[in-house]
Amino acid sequence: MIMRGPTIKRDSAESQVCLTVSQLLVFNTISRFRDKSGNATDTIHHTHHVRNRECPLPIYTALKIHGATREKSLIDTFYKLGLCISYDRFLSICTDITNSVIDGYDRDGVVCPSKLRDGIFTTAAVDNIDHNPSSTSSHDSFHNTAISLVQHPTTEKPGTGRATDVFDPGKSSTPKKIASLPSYYTEVPPLTLPSSDIVVPNTSARLVLTPDRDATSNNSDREEDWLDNTRQVLYERELSKEDIVSWAAYRASKSSPLSHQPALISLLLMFTENAHSLAMIAQAINFISSAVKHLNPCQIPLVAVDQPLFALGKQIQWKVGGAYDKSHVVVMLSGLHIEMAAFKALGKWVLGGGWPEALTNATVASPDVANSFLTASNKTRTRRAHQVTAASLHLLMKKAYEEYSKTEEINGPARSFDE
Repeated sequence: MIMRGPTIKRDSAESQVCLTVSQLLVFNTISRFRDKSGNATDTIHHTHHVRNRECPLPIYTALKIHGATREKSLIDTFYKLGLCISYDRFLSICTDITNSVIDGYDRDGVVCPSKLRDGIFTTAAVDNIDHNPSSTSSHDSFHNTAISLVQHPTTEKPGTGRATDVFDPGKSSTPKKIASLPSYYTEVPPLTLPSSDIVVPNTSARLVLTPDRDATSNNSDREEDWLDNTRQVLYERELSKEDIVSWAAYRASKSSPLSHQPALISLLLMFTENAHSLAMIAQAINFISSAVKHLNPCQIPLVAVDQPLFALGKQIQWKVGGAYDKSHVVVMLSGLHIEMAAFKALGKWVLGGGWPEALTNATVASPDVANSFLTASNKTRTRRAHQVTAASLHLLMKKAYEEYSKTEEINGPARSFDE
């Protein structure tokens, strides 16, 4: 009524502006004025705020300012204006939140963020995270290890939410020192292989599979559909919004809506050790196995890594065994590196066949960029180059068949293009 006038009708909907002003009034209200310094302005700047009257808005404002700017002086300026908590109180709240999370790790016996849900298929990724500063004003660099847990919920299995760690904001005295992480997470025990000879198991017998002819024919028909669609679009004089040229857009338009929801991704606390070591990879596998067992007990852990770390993981599985055996954990290349390896293999197959020169003559790419397609230095460009090549060859084959059909009309019916 004060802000909108006495004639305002009473509305059940809450106004954010009124809530903001009300919270600031409660936050800055004092029971008795104490003038110790004799300077009213200095007294207002150092108003003592009672914690049981600490409203959400001043805390949210300080968290928002720090998250966007990381500026202590800006928080202090807003605190003097009576708009947020002090920087010292902000650090105290951050410490309380961190310590409550670490207490939850100690209770569960595993470092697993509370945002992850129970009963969802969970995968993990391990990679090195490097920072090598090149400026003269830099003081430090690091070569650490990062682990990410990714959950894939669906509409049928959305998962069960886990309890979120909370802290008591009404405590009179809170420690300003962050507690240490559990030792089972921070300490990386050394690991050595029993012998330096690596014997790769024979897997040829298990890799022999009977090809599914129906599935193969269906996939080939789908590829022909995309090529035919590209041919029709290129022959049109004007393109409309519904016309699709790229392979990915055509596949997305033909595929049915998936039941998958957005993935839950959590980047865990980083290790200070380098990822390129047997001990660090073994520690990562142990931790991921514990986290997956805690979230989804019936699942075998799946760890995705790049090629150097994949080699270390397979050495551990082949030589150490036990909990690292393939029946207990799956170590595989990530989707990015699988695609890069496939493009590099294709580049070796077409090496010396004139593919880069053909792309250069067709003004698809410059000579240097066309040669980079052989090594797949840029995955997106290489994928696009293969798609353009496949579509171009299909169009040339269709054109050549049409010319062949015209010349054979006088000699009898020509065979179909598929034959």
